[in-house]
Parts: sequence; structure tokens; C-alpha cells
Amino acid sequence: MAPRFVYTIKDLENGVREVREPLPPPWLAEILEGTDVTAPSPVDGQLEASLTMAGRNVLVRGTVRATVVIPCARCLQPATFPVEGELALLLVPDKPPKGKSPNTKGNGEKKQRSRAVEGDDDGYQIEPGETELDTFTGDEVVLDGFVREAILLELPIFPLCSEACPGIGALPSETAVPATEESQIDPRLAPLLELKNKSKV
Repeated sequence: MAPRFVYTIKDLENGVREVREPLPPPWLAEILEGTDVTAPSPVDGQLEASLTMAGRNVLVRGTVRATVVIPCARCLQPATFPVEGELALLLVPDKPPKGKSPNTKGNGEKKQRSRAVEGDDDGYQIEPGETELDTFTGDEVVLDGFVREAILLELPIFPLCSEACPGIGALPSETAVPATEESQIDPRLAPLLELKNKSKV
């Protein structure tokens, strides 16, 4: 499936881009594939973010909200959970302009915590620890991977359908018959049981 959340640098140069978009059901189903997590029907999820040019870099701040279904850790029945993840990214070009030195070793896959003040030609500064540092390629910013990560990182570690969930118990059999003295006795001793019953009369 083609990336869903794609924004061009040319559009961002015109000013702050405010994003408010739903998470499409096919997209959400695809990013959850291979996990125990599924999306409810109808799908409930949204990306709200602002993208701002900071010199040659792109600052992304926003929130990802989604509702997911996860098996309860005790009873294994499906349970619904709302999740909310934050986006705080400073994306730099993976290839610096000609004659410039790269200012990051990010590869677009593994994010690194920014440990230094990031400046640009316009004097815009990001304080240390405010954002995650990563890269974008070409003239487009693709947020799909970051949105997916924001959802997965907020999933409960020990999901419970309720705090009072008793867990998986022994299910009673519909055909179970209460044990009686006759059903428990060795068949070879049945004649003796018959004599015993007659003696009680």
C-alpha cells in the first residue's frame, strides 16, 4: 500500500501545515498486520499534527489517537483500548545541500534522541530533548512509520478486559454426570454391592 501521510516540502515552505486526518481502515489494518492487535469496526482513529519548516529541517508536533482491540491477558477474550501517542520530531534531509556537512547520522528507520541544540540559518532553535531526530528523503516528508510507531508504543503491556477479570476457568461440561457410588465401583464387585443393597431392605 502506498504511504498515506505524505507532505511535500514545497507546500511546507508556504507556512505551517495543519493536519487533521482520519486513519483509513485499510491502512490501520496493514500496520497492525503480524501483531495480536486489530482495529474495531468502524475504525476510530485520527492524526492531528502541525508541520513547520525550520530552515532546511521539518518540525513535526502532533497527536495520534486510535482505538484497538487486543486479547485480554487473562481470559484471552477481545478487549477494546483507546491509545494516544505523541509526535515530536525534527526531520533533517538525509542528504545535505551541496557543499554542506550532514548534521545527523539518522537513517530514517531508527530514531535518535537529540542531545544538542539544533539551529538553522533562520535562527530557529530546538532545545535538547524536545524532539526525536530523524531524516526525510527527497522533497517529501512521509509520516506513516512515525504514526505506526506512536500507536504501537502506547499499547498496554498487560491488557485486561477488566480489573476483575477472573481469567480462564474450567468450563463445565453439559454432559457431565455427578459421580455416584455405583459409577465409581469396580464392575467386578457389582454382585457384592447388590447383596449389600438387599441386606438393607
